[in-house]
Amino acid sequence: AGTTTNVTSGAAVTLTGSGTDANSDTLYYRWYLVSKPTSSIATVTTVSSTTATISVTPDVVGVYVVVLIINDGKVDSNPATFTINRT
Repeated sequence: AGTTTNVTSGAAVTLTGSGTDANSDTLYYRWYLVSKPTSSIATVTTVSSTTATISVTPDVVGVYVVVLIINDGKVDSNPATFTINRT
């Protein structure tokens, strides 16, 4: 987590987060598209809340900011930020 990706097309971008839990609890991944260009209709596409990988399609030129928070059923992680720059 916490990377910047530069892309030149509107193809889907795959983002992967990771985490571990000292008690081996199931981890839940919550992804948020917190910022995108005004005219964008992009959303975060996930398979399930226990899947660490998502897809975002940057449909217009601009900056997309995605945040990941992992939870073990008790406590949230610090947020990790991904930035996608579509040129």
